Amino acid sequence: MMTRKRKLIVVLFVAGMAALLLAYSLQDGHPQRGFAKTATQSPLGDLPTAATNIRWDFGGFLSPNLVYDFEVPESAFYAWVDDWSGVELNGPHFGPFYMLAVDPAGHPKYLELENTVSYTWSETDQGVYMVYDRDKKRAYFHTHGR
Repeated sequence: MMTRKRKLIVVLFVAGMAALLLAYSLQDGHPQRGFAKTATQSPLGDLPTAATNIRWDFGGFLSPNLVYDFEVPESAFYAWVDDWSGVELNGPHFGPFYMLAVDPAGHPKYLELENTVSYTWSETDQGVYMVYDRDKKRAYFHTHGR
């Protein structure tokens, strides 16, 4: 049988963990998933200024995925890739690409894109994918890690 003191400790621990999970899920006040008309209206800091109709999903507490996509001219996509300051990407590669993207409801979903330009990096269970759908004039970004 638990004493009052022990019950209080358990309740405080559970409440603290719930508060921690809530704080983490808010991610600096930005919604976990959403839509924005322009780059300046989105919480994403590394978009081309010409990006429009942006969709994003930051994953969640247990999700290692960051996924977003947006409309942009192809020349702005290439400039965006050139400005990338993360790991060195392999590319360009041309042709079909199976890509995690954000569906119109705001949820991650795999798409099979036919006419793409892609720059990628992956190692074990980590990866970065920057893909441009030349037919839809839409750029896709997906990163995942441990």
